[in-house]
Amino acid sequence: MLKLEGSVTLALIFCSSAALAREPEPALPGAFAAIEQEPPRTLHRQPLEPDEVAPPAPPEPKANQAASDGFLSPFTTPAVVSTLRGSAQSYAGYDGAAAAPRARAVAEGRLTSYLSLRMEFEHGPATGTDDRLSIGARLGILTQQKYGVDFGAGLFYQPKDFREEGNIVGGLMVARHFGRLGLFANGLFGSDSEGDDQSLELRLSSLYAASGWLTVGVDARSRMNLSQDQKRLRTRSVDWDMQAAPTAIVCLGQFSLMALVGPSLIRETPPGGEVAGGIRTRGGLLAMAGAGGAF
Repeated sequence: MLKLEGSVTLALIFCSSAALAREPEPALPGAFAAIEQEPPRTLHRQPLEPDEVAPPAPPEPKANQAASDGFLSPFTTPAVVSTLRGSAQSYAGYDGAAAAPRARAVAEGRLTSYLSLRMEFEHGPATGTDDRLSIGARLGILTQQKYGVDFGAGLFYQPKDFREEGNIVGGLMVARHFGRLGLFANGLFGSDSEGDDQSLELRLSSLYAASGWLTVGVDARSRMNLSQDQKRLRTRSVDWDMQAAPTAIVCLGQFSLMALVGPSLIRETPPGGEVAGGIRTRGGLLAMAGAGGAF
């Protein structure tokens, strides 16, 4: 009997130990809080950035930018080298002081951010022949964004003067913008290889961008013949002339329409230095219209 009771007692102890071994240990309260606060782990798709980013497309050329920089003015040359690839303009009309038609065409193309090529053609009485061609380059030296003023220089060759000889022309250009208002000034000096046939030209203009499509202003120039060559006495030549005309430029995208009307003065010397009819200086009205564009 004692053996049976001992066997039962050993069996109960063994079963209790096995149950306790299988029961998991209670987890700490902090561990449950950490598990509940940890966000679930998920996979996210991240787009890969390209190795090279394409540069933004260049802005479309605008004639109003060319007008603001002075590239569409009838007389004045701009001081800055434009960010546009090129520009062109042409004027034609009649000068009552010279009693003759006048025409002018200009084309300019940018080579670098500071250098451009420029070609000018002009028809009408002046200090040289009636038809004058000028070919050369402009250099942008200072910019208003960095130095407070636009400043540049130019060097041009004119194949013919009144003696069918060529002149070298050097020029300085300065400009300053005050908001929508731009002021421009040029000084050009030309001479032949002998140094006895010289000319001086001054140009002044102001332009105001009244709107995105209209620019108005005044453009003026004066040319003086400083020649001391005796051959000049045998030809009819212009001692000096001056034009000052209010100007309007209408911009239509890349293209523009221009017009100017204003007074003109001219003083001529007849062959041999004789004064015809006692009149040396004449005045009249200059009226010209044209078209231009930027590209």
